[in-house]
Amino acid sequence: MVQILDKDPDKLPPTIHPSYAPAFDIRPGDPVTFKVRTFRTQAGKETWDFGDGTPAVEVRSDGNAKPLDPDGYAVTVHRFSKPGHYIVRVERTGHTGAKAIGHLQVRVAEKAPQ
Repeated sequence: MVQILDKDPDKLPPTIHPSYAPAFDIRPGDPVTFKVRTFRTQAGKETWDFGDGTPAVEVRSDGNAKPLDPDGYAVTVHRFSKPGHYIVRVERTGHTGAKAIGHLQVRVAEKAPQ
């Protein structure tokens, strides 16, 4: 990826850092914790699309207002109802109108045999 940026720091686009846990052995109905933090903007909210047809979820990280603050990430918990391979998307629009978009690949396995 190549980014061409303006020298003016106020014109830099936002960046985004999404993550989730657990990353392995997820089964339908298991709680999955998603975290996100957007950098270089205080504007707007992050919007999660879990790729499974459920409604989008909005959260709001601190926009890195306090660098290294462990509470700067916004958190939501999601449960996938069916096994599958999901592409989860999260985005936030910055103060200049530029979007930061992140994608996560989540695999939900079949229910474990009883």
